[in-house]
Amino acid sequence: KISDSKKIKLISYGIDWNNLSKIKPKGKMQLIYIGRLSKNKRLDRLVNLLPYIKREIDDIKLTIVGEDWGQKKSLVELAKKLGIYKNIKFFDAVPHESIKKFLMKSNVFLLSSDYEGFGISVIEAMAVGLPVVVNNIESMRSIIKNRKNGYIVNFEDYDTTAKIIIMLLKDKKLASKIGNNAKRYSKSYDWNNTVGNVEKLYKN
Repeated sequence: KISDSKKIKLISYGIDWNNLSKIKPKGKMQLIYIGRLSKNKRLDRLVNLLPYIKREIDDIKLTIVGEDWGQKKSLVELAKKLGIYKNIKFFDAVPHESIKKFLMKSNVFLLSSDYEGFGISVIEAMAVGLPVVVNNIESMRSIIKNRKNGYIVNFEDYDTTAKIIIMLLKDKKLASKIGNNAKRYSKSYDWNNTVGNVEKLYKN
């Protein structure tokens, strides 16, 4: 036995909740993903999903922001093959301060990863008040209370996932309710709480 589990304290990442929570999203049929363009993120699922949404919302837009880890070329090729390349915008990694501008212009945050260590980008999107739709993986199940502060889906069930996203885009009252619940939940990840937990741990 390496250590006593009772002596292990898990302290999550912190976010600048006070600044993020002041942002008022003003997106127009805008979906967003922020993070690395790496294999485990399974961004091909987002590209494959878009035609299902486009059937009902022709002007749907997907913004993908992050450093390319060898996936962008195949994603562009897939988007062109599906005829939706004009509906997707790619941006390289940007300074963290600029992330707020992208979140402000969005309606729904998406995460289709096969696995995540934590998912700080999800918490930041929640702090802004964006509804989040995430893949059904362990790390997301510890954050998202399905249909309360976000949605947990099987991102390979494109039809069902598209219906949920379309619902959030069209039903402003529902999107606001989910977004407000997300914002309240994300406050527990504020830097002040995280620092306080660290200080408390050292004092003990």
